Amino acid sequence: MNPLSTINKSIKIINPIMIAIFGVLISYLIFKSSHLYFIISTITVLAVAIFYYYKVSANVFELYFDSEYLLLENHSESLKIGIDKVKRIESTSHRIKILGAPFYKYRIKYINGDSIEESVKFWIGVNNTQVNAFQKVLDTYKERIT
Repeated sequence: MNPLSTINKSIKIINPIMIAIFGVLISYLIFKSSHLYFIISTITVLAVAIFYYYKVSANVFELYFDSEYLLLENHSESLKIGIDKVKRIESTSHRIKILGAPFYKYRIKYINGDSIEESVKFWIGVNNTQVNAFQKVLDTYKERIT
């Protein structure tokens, strides 16, 4: 299977890490004279950051594809979607820069097992050519059935 996007988790965990770092720094600045309050506030900030990380990572999928399937994986589940169920891949208007490198958000719309349209969003870097390869797989499948 070819990786479509394997950086989703990396991008999504930046926020909890930043919350933890800034929270510990702020609690140090506020409670530097009282070690007990500093320890309690640090533990609280880290607990919130860990909870936030698990909430975010539960909905983040790594995407892989081949000529027949699109595979969505995260730490708790794995979804295998047939290429015939994938409706389209589209670029969204979201863009972020991390250390100067641009990342773009894409969305894949597909039909789930209950015949309901769902979508999965993912991030790719500017040098990722896998989106074009996946689009070619979709186009090839659509040409085969017509």
